[in-house]
Amino acid sequence: CRLLDADQGTVEVWNRSRFLNASHYVTTWTLTADADVVAFGELPLDVAPMGRKIVRIRLPHPQAVPGKEYRLTVSSVLAEDEMWAPKGYEVSWDQFELKAWNIPGVHQAVSGKVGLSEKNDSYVISGEGFSYTFSAVTGELVSAVVRGKEMMARPLKLNVWRAPIANEVDGWGGSSAGRVNAPGYSAVGHTSQILAAHYYAAGLDRMASHPIQVTAREAGDGVVVEVRTLALLGSEEKQLDAYISGRSYSGFEEAYRWTVAGDGTLTLHHKVNPQGTMPAWLPRLGLTLMLDKSLKQVEWHGRGPQASYPDRKSGYRLGIWHTDVASMYEPYLMPQDYGLRTDTRWVRMTDAFGCGLEFSMDQPFAFNAYDCTTDN
Repeated sequence: CRLLDADQGTVEVWNRSRFLNASHYVTTWTLTADADVVAFGELPLDVAPMGRKIVRIRLPHPQAVPGKEYRLTVSSVLAEDEMWAPKGYEVSWDQFELKAWNIPGVHQAVSGKVGLSEKNDSYVISGEGFSYTFSAVTGELVSAVVRGKEMMARPLKLNVWRAPIANEVDGWGGSSAGRVNAPGYSAVGHTSQILAAHYYAAGLDRMASHPIQVTAREAGDGVVVEVRTLALLGSEEKQLDAYISGRSYSGFEEAYRWTVAGDGTLTLHHKVNPQGTMPAWLPRLGLTLMLDKSLKQVEWHGRGPQASYPDRKSGYRLGIWHTDVASMYEPYLMPQDYGLRTDTRWVRMTDAFGCGLEFSMDQPFAFNAYDCTTDN
């Protein structure tokens, strides 16, 4: 399908079947606001095999709810049992984002006072129902206690690494990256053109963070923590002094600005500036942390319910989905990274009682959730 005019409800339907008229299937449309069904109906079609036709859906125009995202989904299912699938089996669908209908959410005023204290080389920031701890030495967020429960197991850090996928260890596409010119990775022949070899040679899996400056201060009713660090690839401690004295090393200069509000919301502005020599591609650029093992329930607003990736994400609906960490595992024949969810608006990691953390951004993002470390 192709949406021509959302206000008029006109859609161009393309019947890709070579032998059957589109009337062979039952086609319906659904108008949603996030996960809420606003309206739905049947869409009778009469489109010849390999033909196209413009049809009109009588879409209602509801009063838009601020913060909701409106979408139109068209779906075709089998009208009768077939040898290969039962009645009601979905054979095709398409989804359209009605962005012109969306209204930005209303910013809610935050109440409550945040306290700041320093002890044992840590900044402790607390308010009603929460307490966050930052290392005064490294600047890392090392603890997040909500309603008396610790949410974190390891600090939040920059992440440019993930387990290499199959295409990165079999030479697919590696020739465009050139040969690896590093000890242990510059073997003659096919091996030196494997993308994973470029990653390992660059030291992406051995990145070490070195703090430069850490400050914390009260700002109005909140607290601001500012951190500057240098993450060096495959680095040793002695490299930091050389970098400061003017010698160039490969890595990332980072600037973190945390703002803690009275309701417990943590807002992070994170800038990453690459330095020195980088591989042709970075397998990932983002943040990683380890949560308490009880936070196994996963809910997100984005593409799903299965895993999706930037090069094939349009085959997965946008919506609100629920699963658990164990179910996100993909049993590939060769162990590799798995389970990415793309175009995410927010993701919630909670325990069996609904207590946990919500992560969101000012633009769609991708996330994984594993029950093991990347090394494992």
